[in-house]
Amino acid sequence: MSPSRRRYRGQFLSEHMTGSLTSVSAHACALRSYLGAARISIDAIRGGTEAEIHLAHFAQTSFAFVTVPRVSITWHRTPDSRGRAAILVARHGEFRVASDVPAVVHGTSAALITPGDSPVRIETLSDEVELIYVSIAAGLLSSELGALAERVERGALPFRQIAPIYGFVRTLTEPASAGSEDPRAELATPAEAMATSLARILGDGVTGDEGVLSRLHAFLDIQYGDADLTLGSVATRLGSSSRTVQAALTRAGSTFTEELRRRRVWRVESLRRSRPELRAEDLRIAAGFRSTSAMYRALRNYAESTSGPGDVSAEARSDRYIAETEEKPHIAAMLVSGI
Repeated sequence: MSPSRRRYRGQFLSEHMTGSLTSVSAHACALRSYLGAARISIDAIRGGTEAEIHLAHFAQTSFAFVTVPRVSITWHRTPDSRGRAAILVARHGEFRVASDVPAVVHGTSAALITPGDSPVRIETLSDEVELIYVSIAAGLLSSELGALAERVERGALPFRQIAPIYGFVRTLTEPASAGSEDPRAELATPAEAMATSLARILGDGVTGDEGVLSRLHAFLDIQYGDADLTLGSVATRLGSSSRTVQAALTRAGSTFTEELRRRRVWRVESLRRSRPELRAEDLRIAAGFRSTSAMYRALRNYAESTSGPGDVSAEARSDRYIAETEEKPHIAAMLVSGI
């Protein structure tokens, strides 16, 4: 299938803050028309440099090579947008995805926005930004990326990882000479392969559970001391369901009890080192254990799990620590002042 290629140019003027485009060439109206058809609005313009967009469209993928000034835009997605994902990679300059939508974001130079119908706001952060934009059918994404429910932050993506794909997109979108037959008319299949590869690079290591687990871990890191925490109560506070949270934990090889108990044991171990005067009851309250017997079991399990094969002293070490803890003076009043 032959791609359609267009080249749009326009001038962003700083006094036009409503997002209107002022014509400086015969193509400015075409640029405005394209933005409207793509449901992209310009919310704010900071600077007056020229914008240029080169496009190539195929059935499953679309590509654009773009240069823009400092600008804020909103992609007003519709229910139909659930069938498309978007990828942006900047070669020069920086941008950020300002709205909180499911996406894999690599610093300020690359982002993969998963299918959905929530508006996406993007802000360029440099006076002149050069980037490629790829729209890819949802069916070409991995099942993990298709199921992503949260924003995932990653470090900046080394450009060398995507340099060949970036160069391919730039060449692909360059308009053919007027009156000549486009020699790249049969590039739909390699273009699809390039888009899929780019999505795979940006989404490497990301799972559909990652958003759920990251929120769970962040919550437990702070709230582990609440002795009334249950899987159901935590799932509700995360805006999820017990089944969803437990399924994500199972796929990660863990359980809710293990995640909570590990943090509570860490708290006991930390307090034992920093506050050696505390006794068992103080530690139990601070760490969120409902009883001292539950704390003892957790400590023993922790000692056993951190011992090497054949280490028969694990239980003895745990029992010795418990005995030492019980001998310490009771100062529960210190908990009130925030140990």
